[in-house]
Amino acid sequence: ARATLFSERYCVVLPATFEIDRLGSLLDLSRHLPFIRYSARSLIGQQIDEYLIRNGDGLERTCEFDATDPLLSLVASGMGFALSTPLCLWQSRHFAAGVRVVPLSAFSRQGRLYPGMSRTFYLAYRHGELGTLPIEVRDMVRMAIRKQISTEIAATLRLEPGFLGIPADGE
Repeated sequence: ARATLFSERYCVVLPATFEIDRLGSLLDLSRHLPFIRYSARSLIGQQIDEYLIRNGDGLERTCEFDATDPLLSLVASGMGFALSTPLCLWQSRHFAAGVRVVPLSAFSRQGRLYPGMSRTFYLAYRHGELGTLPIEVRDMVRMAIRKQISTEIAATLRLEPGFLGIPADGE
């Protein structure tokens, strides 16, 4: 069995100092800043690559990394932009002052806003084993996300509410 813990939406990460009059497509953005990506060997890199292909954005391969720290280091220093998630960004929050986080929906391609992209975290367990422990762990994780972690992430990354999706208790 599995229980949904929470989901998070992917976002565009720009250097804090980067100014652009109008946010067009990600391909347009790549003409101003190189796209710094997660490695295609990583799950997050594969998800982002599939998203870009689905939306018709063949962004040039320049730098790619297996971890968020070097990726955000380059973005914060003004050397490019990236797609990432709030949890990845929060893990490397020492770069937060040097980046600006923008929702994918702030960009458009051929007059259409980019669709959202998210990932979901689950707790997997064997039904009937461990008694009520799996549900207790699920509820504890959701409470930590709802009461503390989402607040800290929002404040650190200057995000709007709702970037993390937490199912209602009992789901």
